[in-house]
Amino acid sequence: MIASLTGRLRRKLDDRIVLECSGIGYEVFLPPIVLRQLEQLEAGADDVASTLSLVTHYHATRDQPRPVLIGFTTELDKEFFEKLITVKDMGPMVAARALSAPVGEIAAAVARQDEKYLRSLPGIGPQKAKNIVAQLQGKVAKFALARDDAPPAAPAPRAPEPRGLAAHRRRLHAPARHRERGGAVRRDLPRCGGADVMPAAPQDDGRILSRAAAPEEAQFERQLRPRSFEEYVGQEQAVASLRVSVEAAKQRGECVDHVLLYGPPGLGKTTLAGVIANEMTTTLVTTSGPAIERGGDLLGILSNLNEHDVLFIDEIHRLPRVVEELLYPAMEDFAVNFVTERGMHARSIKHRLSRFTLVGATTRPGMLSAPLRERFGIFHHLDFYSETELTRIVTRSASILGATIAPPGAAEIARRSRGTPRIVNRLLRRVRDYAQVNGDGVITAGIAQKALELEGVDPQGLDRLDLRFIDAIIEHYQGGPVGIEAVAATINDEAESLIEMVEPYLLKIGFLVRTPAGRRLTTRAYVHRKKPVPATIPGQGALFE
Repeated sequence: MIASLTGRLRRKLDDRIVLECSGIGYEVFLPPIVLRQLEQLEAGADDVASTLSLVTHYHATRDQPRPVLIGFTTELDKEFFEKLITVKDMGPMVAARALSAPVGEIAAAVARQDEKYLRSLPGIGPQKAKNIVAQLQGKVAKFALARDDAPPAAPAPRAPEPRGLAAHRRRLHAPARHRERGGAVRRDLPRCGGADVMPAAPQDDGRILSRAAAPEEAQFERQLRPRSFEEYVGQEQAVASLRVSVEAAKQRGECVDHVLLYGPPGLGKTTLAGVIANEMTTTLVTTSGPAIERGGDLLGILSNLNEHDVLFIDEIHRLPRVVEELLYPAMEDFAVNFVTERGMHARSIKHRLSRFTLVGATTRPGMLSAPLRERFGIFHHLDFYSETELTRIVTRSASILGATIAPPGAAEIARRSRGTPRIVNRLLRRVRDYAQVNGDGVITAGIAQKALELEGVDPQGLDRLDLRFIDAIIEHYQGGPVGIEAVAATINDEAESLIEMVEPYLLKIGFLVRTPAGRRLTTRAYVHRKKPVPATIPGQGALFE
């Protein structure tokens, strides 16, 4: 194995170089991004030749016995490449040629599920783009945060950065701990995309009405989150049930049963986990399913929990199967079993754990395996909020932010928030900025209307993409029925984006119905867009027509 090379640059070809090290010339294939970094280096047969250090990936298989060296200027680029070649149908040469853009940009595209960007890379077609997103989603956060600013002449190779739980053990500082108001301590473990990032289904962070949390909103959301059941607004049935369970556990000196919270993004699943920890005056440890790649990672997390701590796993349906099976005995018996040695010397060792409460959150409960689902003692579905509840939330948030808001202004923001607290708090920030710059700082109904119209949010809570979707069906397909692929082609967008980002809310408010023949608009959509309603909307004829 050849892990790194340092020597004189003897030849530069179209896609590779010859690097002489101790009198031996090594042919090294370079990805396009590395070739651009080395453009200024001189190649030659004498001492004029530039000195270069590369970290390398050595590839040789039974089908391809001739070894291939692929070079990189940083360990981070090499590590991303090695993740990329784990994707189905991605060979080393295809993956290397695809690295024509900075690794940080490609990783960010994977994180936001931008298949269109991935298809623009050399050698990446539609199927490969889908495979990359499916297999690397949630595993490239560290690369998305990196910036491609390596100098042309790379320094000597660094040792790979520690990954996963081991990285936290090797660092001199302890994991970030935050003292929450109310007594509980919050400790954040690595999460997909950074702390407090919700790795939700399709990323639609560019939309102001997205229910997925943007990375820059983490600190803002934490500031506004309720810390107790008294402060929590909405979800009365779930809150009342959890209040009883927590109080009973406190009186008995036990930990709360394991809790599964499911529902659309942005409705308060993470907040409820924090409230449970605060009410129990224990530590909240947060992580996410995609961040726990191996059983050893989970074992390290569980071993560091103290008595009655609350472990919150977001997107729990995305746990790898091997990790999920390790979780079964931990939830039931507060112990984990692992095997040492091999063959006739194999031994099973039971490792005892502190009693803890697992709070799992998911947007797709149907993807949970039955054995995992049955080990939860408490189940609660979080539903969309009413306008009255959202008005209370936006009023409370405004008081925390020090913004003055009139009741009509709060109601106007709540009305356009799609029944989601995360969206109402996001809109509040935009309206607060508008009131500060174009008003006297007071958020009135008029100010809220002007600010949200400027943001492209109409009174029904629809944004520009929603309206383009509706108008395309009305103007080009006479209200439907029409296939989603046809609509996507008409408005120059992707069908998967429309299915995940646009259709759910239009179905919820009754503007759209799905039929075997395709999507069809209802009368309410015509009225909202002020379009003449057809005498008979297709698919809505009389009974005997």
